Amino acid sequence: MGQYVELYILVNLFCSGLLLVFVLHSRIGMGATISRRYFVLVIFAVVIFFLSDSIWFAMDHEILPPVWWISVLLNNIYFLAATFSGYLWVMFILTILKSPIIASRRNRIIAFIPVLIHIALCIYNHFDPILFGTKADLTYFRGSLYMLQYVIYYLYMIGVSLYTVVKAFQPENYVERSRYLLVSMFPILPVISGTLQLFYTHIPFNCMAFTLNLTVVYMNELSQQVSLEPLTQLANRKQFMRTLDQAMQTHEDDGQLYLFMMDLDLFKSINDTYGHSEGDNALVQTSEALRRAVRELHQRVTLARYGGDEFAIIATFENPADVQKLKNAIHRELDVQNSQIEQGYQLRMSIGVAQYTPEMHGFKALLDAADEQLFAEKRKNK
Repeated sequence: MGQYVELYILVNLFCSGLLLVFVLHSRIGMGATISRRYFVLVIFAVVIFFLSDSIWFAMDHEILPPVWWISVLLNNIYFLAATFSGYLWVMFILTILKSPIIASRRNRIIAFIPVLIHIALCIYNHFDPILFGTKADLTYFRGSLYMLQYVIYYLYMIGVSLYTVVKAFQPENYVERSRYLLVSMFPILPVISGTLQLFYTHIPFNCMAFTLNLTVVYMNELSQQVSLEPLTQLANRKQFMRTLDQAMQTHEDDGQLYLFMMDLDLFKSINDTYGHSEGDNALVQTSEALRRAVRELHQRVTLARYGGDEFAIIATFENPADVQKLKNAIHRELDVQNSQIEQGYQLRMSIGVAQYTPEMHGFKALLDAADEQLFAEKRKNK
């Protein structure tokens, strides 16, 4: 008996230490972002969840001397930490998906209501043990509304998962659908582990599942940061070249692969006139217009910042007419973006497009062909 109790506690402590390492490393991997802040808070809530469980488990099996009021306190902390981690998880997911819901303070307060309900239930439980209780001999028992604590937690986890699935299948999110679906699956493991923990209390299912889940999330977000350009959050040059190489191998003979090379017209004058800070803003505004433009086609494309004021799109089109549709969409969305810019400049882009053919050997030939078309359009625009 003593051995498995010690192992249970050791697993909890090991997982807590591992998650705290993620907190220390997340400054490097995720930067000082709002999503990192929520991720760190999720980890702290989960670590408190683990530690309160470990101490209570040790007292329940007389590894530590049992004290009634500490036992009650630890149970409250255990369940409230789980519920609070669910709320923070919702905030984290909505942040990394850039959902407009989280921008509203009113929505954030509404999302916090289940936590407040749980706190009120815990206070009432002190007078009437409807959730859980401890008898005079320190025997733990479950109250009539014990399962409500799990329902509140599941409400957060399943709710945000369903929301993400719905968002994934909206037309404007076609390009990022695979990422949305991946994120929607993250709550599955904690929900399963919580259910198993109800029946197998001596096995640390929650600890292992939460840690594995947060590890996968952290690795996924770290991968996103490595492949994204920091300013515009588009694919960086390294990721662009890797994707282009894979696309050329996949579409070697079908003639469906197109490369768009683009740069901003008169970008240097924006920097010289308004400063480099406004120049950065112009690049961000351009990236937003490009995102909207590629969504209109409902095609899976790779949108990248190639360098400086140069952008690139890797696209596969069965219908060659889609090439002109995308060019028109880009110019149209830039006009929409221009209406929102308070400064005196206008965003205009020159676009060169090249179709990949079997005669091209290596991506340099495809890049040169797209650049040649780009330079021709720039001369025409000037």
